[in-house]
Amino acid sequence: MTVEYRLAPEHPAPIPVEGCYAALVWMASHSVELKFDPERLVIFGGSGGGGLAAGTTLMARDRNGPRLLGQLLQCPTIDDRNGTASADQYNGVGVWDTTSNRTAWQAAIGQELRRRRRFLL
Repeated sequence: MTVEYRLAPEHPAPIPVEGCYAALVWMASHSVELKFDPERLVIFGGSGGGGLAAGTTLMARDRNGPRLLGQLLQCPTIDDRNGTASADQYNGVGVWDTTSNRTAWQAAIGQELRRRRRFLL
């Protein structure tokens, strides 16, 4: 099953991950009619969807939601800080660089949330 999550900036965090979690709960509760074993439920996401899959997995754990057998995160977008060596090394190189990453995170979580998050780190 593929979840079409609501996109930023019209729907900033936590709206997309809450939608993904709701889809996971729905899917797990309909395992009989969907004909799958709920003990073998795996979550996958790539890029921004990888970040949402990671967040959904944590929500399932923290909320005692559906148990997942595993997760597969393909180049997940999970860190908005741009503080890695590769963020500096590839700045201005290729189609996804530090500026692209900063712009995407600003749309996803907003500048105010980024400021508050940095204060808490």
